[in-house]
Amino acid sequence: MFSQSFAQEMSPIVNYTPKEYAGDNQIWAFSQSQDNFIYAANSQGLLEFNGSSWQLYPVPNNSIVRSVFVSDNKIFTGCFMDFGYWIKDEFGDLQYTSLTNEFKFNLLEDEEFWKITELNGWMIFQSFSRIYLLNLETRESKIIKSEVEISKMINFEESIYFQKNGIGLFQIEMGEVVLFNNCSQIKNNKVIDIFRINKKNIALTSNSGLFEIDENNTCIPWNIDPKISINNITIYSAQKLTDGSVLIGTISNGVLHINSEGELIKKFNQNNGLSNNTILSIFEDNVNNIWLGLDYGINYLEQNSPFKVYQNKLGLLGTIYNSIIHKDLLYLGTNQGLFFKDRGNESEFKIVEGTQGQVWALKEIDGQLFCGHDSGTFIIEKGSIVNSITEAKGTWDFRLIPNEENLILQGNYEGLNIIENRNGTWIYKNAVKGFELSSRFYEVFNNQIFVNHEFRGLYELNYQDDFNQVQSLNINNYIDKGIGASLLKFSNELIYSSSNGIYKFDESKKFIKDSSFTELFSQYKSISTLLPINDEPDKLWRFADDNILIISPSSLSKVPDVEVIPIASDLRNVVAGFENLSKITSNEYLIGTSNGYIIYNTELPNTQNDHYVSINNVEVYQLDKPRKNLKLTAEYKLENQSNNIEFKFSIPYYGDIVNNKFQYQLKGHSNNWSKWSSNNTQLFENLSYGSYTFNVRGKVGNK
Repeated sequence: MFSQSFAQEMSPIVNYTPKEYAGDNQIWAFSQSQDNFIYAANSQGLLEFNGSSWQLYPVPNNSIVRSVFVSDNKIFTGCFMDFGYWIKDEFGDLQYTSLTNEFKFNLLEDEEFWKITELNGWMIFQSFSRIYLLNLETRESKIIKSEVEISKMINFEESIYFQKNGIGLFQIEMGEVVLFNNCSQIKNNKVIDIFRINKKNIALTSNSGLFEIDENNTCIPWNIDPKISINNITIYSAQKLTDGSVLIGTISNGVLHINSEGELIKKFNQNNGLSNNTILSIFEDNVNNIWLGLDYGINYLEQNSPFKVYQNKLGLLGTIYNSIIHKDLLYLGTNQGLFFKDRGNESEFKIVEGTQGQVWALKEIDGQLFCGHDSGTFIIEKGSIVNSITEAKGTWDFRLIPNEENLILQGNYEGLNIIENRNGTWIYKNAVKGFELSSRFYEVFNNQIFVNHEFRGLYELNYQDDFNQVQSLNINNYIDKGIGASLLKFSNELIYSSSNGIYKFDESKKFIKDSSFTELFSQYKSISTLLPINDEPDKLWRFADDNILIISPSSLSKVPDVEVIPIASDLRNVVAGFENLSKITSNEYLIGTSNGYIIYNTELPNTQNDHYVSINNVEVYQLDKPRKNLKLTAEYKLENQSNNIEFKFSIPYYGDIVNNKFQYQLKGHSNNWSKWSSNNTQLFENLSYGSYTFNVRGKVGNK
């Protein structure tokens, strides 16, 4: 049995490589500022990400940054032999202050600072040998020393805990250190984190699993899903999420996501989207999405996205052309065959034996699943062919014939064919003689058959009552033809769609351009073929720039309603003219791509915060001379030769399903707004004498 390797429907995962963020491979920690910028501790310095571009800030001693923590307007970092904070200056750049110098700490030889946290006005920094407590307002400081290595500092339930290797877990109370727990499981295992789950204190260890610390401070194994062999892996990082679930980061085994009962929700690894299986840090951001710091790069998991992504990395499925759910099985029609799986579990896709080759159509008719295939027509039941109708090759589609419930009109490579239900079995009946052109787009309407051929044009066929013969045909020469044209029924009308507009078949028995319908798409540069949605008899769809458009009849107007769903155009990557979208459940659409599919859930609107545009940096320069930063809050009078000005701006929105775009305007140069673009910089060269005001605005998707 031919099948593809294991994969899952996943939240969108964005991979940021060291080349993209211009830093070193390893990411040791994350934090986020009030303006939603992301900060990462990197082996080459502090990384800042504003949603459009990365900026690397090396620490003064050019060492590895091991920790980062944002508090108010300060970004605290810990590195080799130093810790301190960064503040943005009036030019938009970060400037560093060393707290070890300011407080005149005598650090130990080779001391590195691996964790930073805050509690009750105190900033707390942990190395393997000491914990430093600083109150920046009162200028007080304390140092907690340890005779053995401090392996971990944990901020849990408004208290600070830390582990002394081989001794136990300690708590800081009123500035004093007290033993909290020294059971053997804690004493002899590195504690990664402590969680409050179902009113229990749960300690996660690096190699021995999870333990409940009870009222008597004894340790009881906390049972988790038997599908997780947690004792056979090394755990390095963890994060309890806002929803009460827990992410566990491992060395070489990716991420485990468990719920508050210890049940496995999902595994994340290189097989299903991660770019590396060693997870050094985990961070939940302001809108509950997840940042993973890896041994090589950064992965961003858009947990609250209405989209899920299925990637077929090995290419065994091929390019997806259509999809349907039939009797609880998800079927994918591809250029390599018909595949199916039970979507209710994480099983593999399997091929329907005998369907190897190109699948063109999937349609449910009278409770049966019809498959239009290069070889003809197959009827499918529970993942198997139960009936083959192969007298006519290349079945494009199926149409029930009005008032003829036992007949189906097929469009095939060489014309139109009839199949008939005879005693409960569908069989080939006859070809419709007199028309032998490929019939992908066709409709039965007003006792005529209309067929659109993308190269030859639109045909009107008059047929005999028994569908054996075309009596006469007429070709419409007054309608635009070409790739992307389609023929559909919509709101009890017959419409013809092309890149030049929408035409309706009117009472004069001619196709007349509908200017209002056409105008709905005039704002878009690029539009795909207008197509029907299965299981939605009165809905159409198409791609338009970075959007999916869902078109439905309006209850208040003759002009249809249009729902706009933003989705980046480069994700679709499908054959032009064969774009595909199917409604697979009451609230889910499936969009087929060249290497998998995307699920859009209409009941899960994106919950990202309101967005804003930041101007992050302004540079001015004379030709062939160094650039100079301008203050972001000041007006300037520039010399006449300093007339080259570059603006950098951003929206702190992350992900690649929905794009950030910008428009700018330089008043005094032109009052017109630019075209929307993903570019987050704009350079104006050789400006003439005058006064200028720069404006920029942005959008996330269509917001």
